[in-house]
Amino acid sequence: MSSIGQKEAAITSFDKAIELKPDYHEAWNNRGIALFTLGQHEAAIASYDKAIELKPNSAGAHYNKACYYALQGDQDAAIASLQRAIELDKSCREMAKADTDFDGIRDNEQFQVLIGS
Repeated sequence: MSSIGQKEAAITSFDKAIELKPDYHEAWNNRGIALFTLGQHEAAIASYDKAIELKPNSAGAHYNKACYYALQGDQDAAIASLQRAIELDKSCREMAKADTDFDGIRDNEQFQVLIGS
């Protein structure tokens, strides 16, 4: 099975999990990751938002939104989402230092302050 086929199968599995348990925030978050890798950006952000709606203190969903926004070039939204992720889980700061998703905003002063550069 191709990588795309695997991602599509994963989305089908996440959809089934959500159908069985609509408040399963981790399934929503992971669905967002799979959708993003397939280039379905609007659906991905909607999945992250649903995960956050269900569990506002989900550092992972906030972090994934930050990655999404950074890759889209929306520096303000990326920094706001990353800041929230770091507030919830300090390890997100270290992850962001090495995460290539943030390469496009590394020169941003707010980003540098946020990750402690």
